[in-house]
Amino acid sequence: MLRSHLLLAFGWIIYFFIHSLTAHLPVKNWFRQKMGPGFKFYRLLYSLGSIILLAPLIYWQIRITSPRLWENSWYTWIPAASLTIAGFWGALVCLKKYLVSPEGFKDLFFEGAKPELQVQGLHRIVRHPLYLSTFICLGGIVVFFPLVSNLIVYLLMIAYVLLAIPLEESKLVELYGEAYLRYREEVPAIWPRGKARGERRETRD
Repeated sequence: MLRSHLLLAFGWIIYFFIHSLTAHLPVKNWFRQKMGPGFKFYRLLYSLGSIILLAPLIYWQIRITSPRLWENSWYTWIPAASLTIAGFWGALVCLKKYLVSPEGFKDLFFEGAKPELQVQGLHRIVRHPLYLSTFICLGGIVVFFPLVSNLIVYLLMIAYVLLAIPLEESKLVELYGEAYLRYREEVPAIWPRGKARGERRETRD
């Protein structure tokens, strides 16, 4: 059982490494040179590749025998459902602009013009609301299915995102410059705190 859990953790670590490597700017620039005009499909291929690599990991995670952390009852189902719904709603809000119009959908899957810096809505509370929503939703799923294997993957995912945020934001600073530096100074990365961005500005004014 220990071996299967170690293999699961190792598989997820490899997945996270590949996911970050292929999103790294020097790697993307290398593909840009090799692919030429076809580079506009890089984001789509990146997304499809992520799904293909994810499938065997999820299969293995479901297949292995893993100890339960606790037995479910109504006092675990209620918070589990609340967390899952809240996180799913937050993710939908974050993705809404990409899903409600053909242009937004195109921006989600195809390389093109520089997207607009998002600082409104949930982005006024944290800089990465999609990550926070994912943590909340998957946390609810872990409470629904309290297996050691699910908890291991959940903790690995949190660690990966927290380590990846500085790398991702270095690209955002390069892309948006001073505008993102000001935004980063005013809004926390992933854990909400204090007043929202607009409220702090009003207070200073």
